[in-house]
Amino acid sequence: MAAAWLRQQHPDWHIVDAGVAPGLGPSNGLASRVMQEQGLTVPVLPGKSWTLYRQNSFDHVLVLSKLAAAVMQREAPHWPVTELLVDDPAVVQGTEAFRLEAYRATAQELREKLLEWWESAGFESDQSFSVK
Repeated sequence: MAAAWLRQQHPDWHIVDAGVAPGLGPSNGLASRVMQEQGLTVPVLPGKSWTLYRQNSFDHVLVLSKLAAAVMQREAPHWPVTELLVDDPAVVQGTEAFRLEAYRATAQELREKLLEWWESAGFESDQSFSVK
């Protein structure tokens, strides 16, 4: 979700979307559905591991979980990491409607944290991280 909003803001940036524990199960498609509700197209794709990019350098690395923050601190201390910690909606149990609400709540929280980071980093944009 974060990558989709960042791509909307800055389509000229090279944005990598990867995780510290990808592929633990098939994507349930709920994140893509929530982002479609926001007017963004996010394909349902298998997750990629951050280790694919271990040798790369980045201007910014945004991590969304405590686990990711710990892994980055231990394994990639040279990367400029910013923590935007949000609850992982993928761990929520219940009906599809209940889980979808968890994804919506996480999307809203993430959007707010991205906007705060965006402004604190001094970036300018003609757009905001819009929510429909």
